[in-house]
Amino acid sequence: MDAKTFGNLIWSNARTERIARESRDCSTGVF
Repeated sequence: MDAKTFGNLIWSNARTERIARESRDCSTGVF
């Protein structure tokens, strides 16, 4: 796996995690 693919994977994971955390916060009413 090259550096670009690895970087995209890290970025994608971080973005997915952030979106999941935001939706969880919204669903519990904490903003």
